[in-house]
Amino acid sequence: DKRKWSEDNVRTLQTQIKTAYKRMVDSKKVYEIRCREEIQANHLFHQEVARTGRETSGAERAHGKHEKARMGMEQAEEAYRSAAVSLEETRASWQKETENCAETFQELESSRL
Repeated sequence: DKRKWSEDNVRTLQTQIKTAYKRMVDSKKVYEIRCREEIQANHLFHQEVARTGRETSGAERAHGKHEKARMGMEQAEEAYRSAAVSLEETRASWQKETENCAETFQELESSRL
C-alpha cells in the first residue's frame, strides 16, 4: 500500500514534468518568433526614418509597430521565463519525491528481510 502510493506520486510528478517541459518548449518557440518580429520591426523603423525622416507619418506608423512588437517580445520573454521556473520547481519536487520513494522501498525491503 505504501509502495503503491509512492509509485503513484512519482508517476504524477513525471507527468507534470512532461507537461511543464512541453509548455517551456512552446514558450521558447513563441519567444523566438517574437524576437524575430521585433528585429524586423526595428529594422523597418530605422529604414523608414533614414528614407523619409523621423517626423513623417510612415515613420510614426513604423515606430508604433516596433513598440507593439517590442511589447509582444517582452511578454513572450516573461512567459518563457515563467515556464522555465515552473519546470525547475517541478523537477526539484520530482527529485525529492523520487528520493523519498527510494527510501521507502529500502525500508520496506529491510523490514521484509
